[in-house]
Amino acid sequence: MASKEEAKEDVLFDENFDEGDEDESKNLVELLNEDESKNVVELLKQCLFNERAAPELLVFEADIVQAAKQALEAHTESLVEARDNVQAEDDNHNTFQFSLFQMDIDRVTYLLNAYLRTRLKKIEKFVLYILQDQDDRLSTDEYKFAEGYLNLTEEHFIKSFLQFIPDKFRELTDNDKLVDMVPRPSLQQHVFLRVNTDVPAFPLTEDGEQEVDLAKGDVFAASYFVFKDLLAEDKIALI
Repeated sequence: MASKEEAKEDVLFDENFDEGDEDESKNLVELLNEDESKNVVELLKQCLFNERAAPELLVFEADIVQAAKQALEAHTESLVEARDNVQAEDDNHNTFQFSLFQMDIDRVTYLLNAYLRTRLKKIEKFVLYILQDQDDRLSTDEYKFAEGYLNLTEEHFIKSFLQFIPDKFRELTDNDKLVDMVPRPSLQQHVFLRVNTDVPAFPLTEDGEQEVDLAKGDVFAASYFVFKDLLAEDKIALI
């Protein structure tokens, strides 16, 4: 799989769409896949898989999301212009081809929206914990959403029942040895993962007494907590 750094800097689409070009019969995904370093579709798909499988909120992939948005916008503009020309010429064959292009654009748009929706669901579920300990993982828009969601939730709780109970029981963030009112993700949850690069003598325990050699292509079912640092380094991917 191409690295994120390669995808961030490359131009993802050719904005000059020519009806007579030899690539005319190729769909959007094929155009993206011509160069592995430009494969934003696969990167975005893996971001979605990782986010769905991980029990905690991962770092927002700002560069990949921005690259996908820019690529879709540029290609959509070119497609609209080409479609207008075809409609003027009443070319049914090309009109059908452009409808396939639009279908693939919709698929990529779905991946992008699914990734963002998955993150919003986690933010809603763990909003207190995320704002307290993981706000650096949020995008600017996500941070605004989280603050607004928390404010609305607190306002709803106050109007519904908190105003009727003693002040000492009104806190939503009590966290002591007996009671923890802040919902947190379970990092011990097991996940399926695939190794992206060889990692020799990887410690499975904090004391390092148990180790395992990870080889590229290996697939494991293991505790997320043990491998979460490798995920952050792109040395593994969740499946």
